[in-house]
Order: sequence, then structure tokens, then C-alpha cells
Amino acid sequence: MKDKFSENTNNLSEHMEQVLLVNMALKHEKEIPELKLLYAIPNGGQRHKAIAQKLKMEGVKKGVPDLCLPVAKKPYNGLYIEMKRRTGGNVSVDQKKWL
Repeated sequence: MKDKFSENTNNLSEHMEQVLLVNMALKHEKEIPELKLLYAIPNGGQRHKAIAQKLKMEGVKKGVPDLCLPVAKKPYNGLYIEMKRRTGGNVSVDQKKWL
């Protein structure tokens, strides 16, 4: 028997999956205060060449994960999350370098 969540979310875009994850984190901030530190890294997407060049000069790098939770929990110093769709999402060569 399929669960309703899986049935309703199999074809979500990466954007919507990230929105759901961020909303879930917001919902649980009272129980887990560290979740208040979760933030998105708006690195992807299509941009005008001039904007892309400006961002590159500011330090934007290809392949950086989508989300960061900068909380140290031994033995880890933080968590980076690269979002991918359940179906059809592929990790790029640049993304693999960060993971």
C-alpha cells in the first residue's frame, strides 16, 4: 500500500521539495532551535551574463549545495544539503566536488 505523502510528492520540482523542507524546519524551530540557522544558498538558476559575472567576482562558485545548517555536532562542523527531485534529478560534476 502506497502512503499518501509519497503518492502526492513523487513529481514535485526541486524548488517545491526545498520549500517543503524549509517549511518543515520552520515548523520545528521551537523543539530544535538550531534550525533557525538553516539558510538557502541561491547559487543556481539562469541569470543574465552580467549578473553572473558580478556574482562570480563576489565569490559565487559552481556546485555549492542549496542549503546550509552551520551547526557543529561532533564529529561534524555543519551540514550542507544539495536538493534533488525524487525522480530525474542529477548531480553535476561541480556539485560532486562539494559533496
